[in-house]
Amino acid sequence: MGASGAGKTTLLNTLAQRIRFGVVQGDFLVDGQPLPSSFQRSTGFAEQMDIHESTSTVREALRFSARLRQPKETPLQEKYDYVETIIDLLEMRDIAGAAIGTTGSGLNQEQRKRLTIGVELASKPELLMFLDEPTSGLDSGAAFNIVRFLRKLADAGQAILCTIHQPSAVLFEHFDQLLLLKSGGSTVYFGDLGHDSQTLIKYLEANGAKRCKPKENPAEYMLEAIGAGNPDYKGQDWGDVWAKSEENHKLDEEIQDIASKRRSASRNAEAKDDHPYAMPYMTQWTTVVHRNFVAIWRDPDYVTGIIMLHIITGLFNGFTFWNLGQSQIDMQSRLFSVFMTLTISPPLIQQLQPRFINIRSIYQSREGNAKIYSWTAWVWGAILSELPYRIVAGTIYWCCWYFPPNFPRDTYTAASVWLFVMLFEVFYLGFGQAIAAFSPNELLASLLVPLFFTFSKSHPFATRF
Repeated sequence: MGASGAGKTTLLNTLAQRIRFGVVQGDFLVDGQPLPSSFQRSTGFAEQMDIHESTSTVREALRFSARLRQPKETPLQEKYDYVETIIDLLEMRDIAGAAIGTTGSGLNQEQRKRLTIGVELASKPELLMFLDEPTSGLDSGAAFNIVRFLRKLADAGQAILCTIHQPSAVLFEHFDQLLLLKSGGSTVYFGDLGHDSQTLIKYLEANGAKRCKPKENPAEYMLEAIGAGNPDYKGQDWGDVWAKSEENHKLDEEIQDIASKRRSASRNAEAKDDHPYAMPYMTQWTTVVHRNFVAIWRDPDYVTGIIMLHIITGLFNGFTFWNLGQSQIDMQSRLFSVFMTLTISPPLIQQLQPRFINIRSIYQSREGNAKIYSWTAWVWGAILSELPYRIVAGTIYWCCWYFPPNFPRDTYTAASVWLFVMLFEVFYLGFGQAIAAFSPNELLASLLVPLFFTFSKSHPFATRF
């Protein structure tokens, strides 16, 4: 806990190895040894923002996490059985088959928060479960349910480290230990809370804080005592008080003793799996491709838009040049009809980019940091999941466009043209995703499409070809 700007989330991200900027000093040790490459997949991290694939069901989201994050030696059915246990633990059995949906539709905010925690639990985190303000944005009843659920996990043996913003007295009593930070990130207190937070209160009162009233919320009392968020605070520097305190010195000695004992014990320990990802590459990309393919199938507006755009433009192009003959003008019209095929790509690119940016945000915000699967698996998942729909749509376009202008009907020519149409489908798919990949948002991506499309069609090589 701490005042706004004290660095709670920054500390959590640093401990979870999610900081990619600034200078980080100090030692990160697990059992007295430097962090292994498998550290991030051995921990869970529930983000403050609940980001999920909206078309997946609760059970599918949990199975996806369990399949890719639990050890490869664990049988698949055992992973799925564990997911059912998590569903019961989350108290979400009645909505296990419901689609997650987007914010404001589908699951409500409390259910989405439970799912976010459940997705991390499905990985069976061996070390720690990180949570960044799990009660943020929830009403008092929902916040109590989440903290009660976390208490149940802790009682079952799950180590939990979370940040929380000004909890009520009832919520505060569920926690065992507290790290209190002041503005700037200095430690004010670290240790047990005690029954009714008496250990914390006695420490503050013994070092000059005002007396805590019997009915006062300990969480609010301690923040007020150290002047958190109060620009007019003129009291002592509680960071210096803690640095000079006997409690701090005892804690330092305890940490050194633990590190020394664990370091010597770890030397004789068996070597563990040190790979950053739990599952092999083939399993990663097949699982990601399957999820993305199903997500597209469950989006009828997206699929219908692809098909209808191919049908309408194909018929328009084909019947515009209906039943051409063999004259020079007719041959020029055929060439122009082929050129008109290129015009189908800009609207299709505009259509696919929002979905691409959405799945990119899911990967960058949560799944990539959690080492669920690799970047290359995500890229292949984004491309291969689209191909079946593009092949079907491209074939429909070819049927609607190729025959009305009276193009050659022999098998070789017709098949060759069909193949070139398929290649063009793959081209504009990759072209559109490439533009979206380096665009920060949908607006810029849509603005860049006409620019790149114009230059790609007016390149000297393309013109000569």
